[in-house]
Amino acid sequence: MNNGIIGALSQCHDVHRKLIELIQKNQTEAAKEVIRVLQDTAIGVGEAIEHDYGKKQAAVSRLEEYCEILYRVYEGLENKSGTVVRAIDMVSEADAKIWKAEVISKRIMGVDVSGQFRTYYDRPKYADEVGILSEGKLKYKTAIVLQGPLKKEEDFTLETVRLYKKLYPDCLIVLSTWDSEKDYLQPFYDEGIIICVNEPPIHSGALNCSFQAKSAHEGIERAKAYGCERICKTRTDQRFYRPELFSYLEDVIDQFPMRIDSIQKNRLIAISYTTFSNRLYHICDMFLYGDSEDVARYFSGRMDERDWELIKWTDNIQYSKLRAGEVWFTADYIESLGYELKWTYEDSAYYLREFFVIIDTDLIDLYWAKYSDNEHPERKYNDDNFQNQRIVTFFDWLHEYRKEKVVAFDTLGVKK
Repeated sequence: MNNGIIGALSQCHDVHRKLIELIQKNQTEAAKEVIRVLQDTAIGVGEAIEHDYGKKQAAVSRLEEYCEILYRVYEGLENKSGTVVRAIDMVSEADAKIWKAEVISKRIMGVDVSGQFRTYYDRPKYADEVGILSEGKLKYKTAIVLQGPLKKEEDFTLETVRLYKKLYPDCLIVLSTWDSEKDYLQPFYDEGIIICVNEPPIHSGALNCSFQAKSAHEGIERAKAYGCERICKTRTDQRFYRPELFSYLEDVIDQFPMRIDSIQKNRLIAISYTTFSNRLYHICDMFLYGDSEDVARYFSGRMDERDWELIKWTDNIQYSKLRAGEVWFTADYIESLGYELKWTYEDSAYYLREFFVIIDTDLIDLYWAKYSDNEHPERKYNDDNFQNQRIVTFFDWLHEYRKEKVVAFDTLGVKK
């Protein structure tokens, strides 16, 4: 589809030259037919862009302006009003609009990124290159639980452990990984951290959620056994650099106490990165911070034993009801608290604002280059991102929170 869109827009330039020749030769009927073809092409391309990339793309607006100019040229030819020079000027103006639509479309599709402002951010690879440290003492005994396979390239996981020891010297660090990594674990033992070596589950589950469920659960339980009152669950292929992070997170918990009666002790703090508003109960499971009992309940260790190659879905609601990926953990967690899910957007938003705080990923200074070096794939300037928001930011969460609509529950956890 991408090649078709760019190809159609590119061909319009060649057709414009032919249109100018027809107007100069006073071949009105042929010129009018060319205009109809160009308008049909522009409308078709606009519909394709809307279908693939959203209705508010700037490229679509340029195509609408393009069609409007061509309509005025057509009307002038039909009514024999205006001059040839004026008609040619208008065709040239229309050609500029289609050129702009092509430029914007290439940027949307990643074909061309020129003509845009670009920023970048450097982070040290190695712990001994970091000189900004945390100074405050922690209110609670806190564990950082890294779960997953080791990222061995450039000693990423090992350097992450060293960084956390340096940034957060009061924290217990737990690495929960697989027995397939046992030959590479000696440097981690040398760092004096707690290590859990686990047998992998038989079934991976949707998006490997069974692997995460087991490694997270085992690491969290080990941290609890060491008396940790707060737990930060993170991943072995990610790294956060924010000094004083856990003091900040405690301030967030203090600022937003629980507003409903629940066995959950405090709000859980998640990040915006994969917290999606267009899926139900879809909260980022990569980073989670809170009371140790709450975090342990969230990653209870329940395995997904379904064969996901046989499961299909057609929309976000169906995807959510299948409890795929992140939904597996959030839905189970809410039900474990005694509440009944209604599988509606309103219900999902309610639990998001009452049981969690969603903070912007930037606030923890997260580095994760699994898919690309683009830290903000959700930031788009060619569509109406505020109206069609997928990533839930702190701004979005706070807007929900300030609705101040607290629903009462009966003793069985069912909404009254």
